[in-house]
Amino acid sequence: MHPQSNTPDAEFISNTWRQSGEEWTRKTDEATKKGKTLVLSGHGVKLNVNRGALIVQDGLTHSTHQPETQTLYRGIHGIDRIVIVSPTGSVTFDALRWCEQQKILVEVIFEEDGDELVSGLSSLGGRETADVVLRRAQYQASTNGRDLLIGRWLLMEKVRGQLGVLERVVTTAIKPNKRKGIGRKGFGTGMAFEEAIDRFKRIYLPGINEAPSIEMMRRMEGKATADYYVALENVPLRWAVRDKNLVPEHWLAIGLRQSQMMYKTPTPRHATNPANAIRNLAFTVLANQVRIAAAVKGLDVTCGWVQADREGRDNLIYDLIEPYRPIIDEKVIHLVTNARFTYGDFVTTKEGQVRLHPALAKFVVSTCVIPWTEIDLTPVEKLLMKS
Repeated sequence: MHPQSNTPDAEFISNTWRQSGEEWTRKTDEATKKGKTLVLSGHGVKLNVNRGALIVQDGLTHSTHQPETQTLYRGIHGIDRIVIVSPTGSVTFDALRWCEQQKILVEVIFEEDGDELVSGLSSLGGRETADVVLRRAQYQASTNGRDLLIGRWLLMEKVRGQLGVLERVVTTAIKPNKRKGIGRKGFGTGMAFEEAIDRFKRIYLPGINEAPSIEMMRRMEGKATADYYVALENVPLRWAVRDKNLVPEHWLAIGLRQSQMMYKTPTPRHATNPANAIRNLAFTVLANQVRIAAAVKGLDVTCGWVQADREGRDNLIYDLIEPYRPIIDEKVIHLVTNARFTYGDFVTTKEGQVRLHPALAKFVVSTCVIPWTEIDLTPVEKLLMKS
C-alpha cells in the first residue's frame, strides 16, 4: 500500500490475491483428502480422454499455483462426482461419455450468473430415470390434496431447521462475544435472537402446521425466513487485522440477504457482501444435488407444488431444496464466523456484485455441502404415493 494511506496499490492487490489463493488451496487440500468428489476451478480446467483414461487438469487460480493433473483409470478411480466452478477451459465429448460410463456426475457451476440456483449440469452419469407411476402421482398432487401434505412437510422441516440454527448461533456466535461489543445493533443482539426464536415457536411453526392452503403456508414461511435472515445480519465476520480497514463497512458482518444492487424486486441474486456471495454459491451446489436426486428418483423437475411456477426454471427444485437450506446455511455461518478473511478473498464487479477468489470458491464447494446419502427424497415419494 502507499505510505500513510488505506488505498491498496497494485502490488498489494497482487500479493494479497496470491496469498489468498495459497491459503485457500492449502485448506481445500486438507479438507478433501481421500474424498470421492473432485472440485476444479480457475483458468484452464480440462477434462479429456487419453489412452482410455480420463485426464483431469485443475485450473490456475493464482500466480504461484501449480495446477494438479490427475489420471483416472476405469473401475479403480474411486470418484463419483466432478464439480467445475466458474471455469475457463474445455471438456471433451469423450470425457463426458467416459464419466457417464463410469457413473461419475459432472456438474458445471457458473458463479458469474449471480443466481443461487443457476448452474449448468453436464452429465448425470447415466443415473436418471423416468418413473411413470411416480410422475403421474406428481402431476395429480395439486388436484387430490397431496400438495398440501407435501408443502406442509417441506416448509415445516425448513422452519424447524432455521429455528435450530438460530438457537445454536446464539450459543456459539453471539453470547461468547457480547463482552467484545459484537452484535449490539438491531437483531444482531442476543435478546433479538431470543425474540425471533420465540416467534418461530409461538407463531410460525404452528401457523404452517395449521394453514389450510399452500398460499397461507408460503406466507407464514416467508415471514419466518425474513426474521431468520434479519436475526443473522449483524453476526460479525473475522478479518485479518491488516485488512479490516480496507474492506467496505457492509462486509464486516453477514449483512443483508437481499442484494443492494438496484432491482425493481428485492432478490438475493448478485450478492453485494461476502457472506451472501458464499451463501449463493453453496445454495447452487445444493440445488444441483437436489436436482440430481429428483432426476434419479424419476420426478419431473419442472413441476412443483409450493413455490409459484416460473417459465424456464426447474420449479420442483425450489420446493425440494427447502428442508436442506438451513443445513447448508449453518455450514456457511460456521465458515464466515471462524475463517479469517483477507482483502484478496473477494473481488467486486463494476456493478457492485461480490465474487469469490477461485480458490475460496473451490473450498466452499468442497466443504459447504451435504453428503449424498443425506439428500433423501423418500418422504416426498411416500406422501405422493400415499393411499
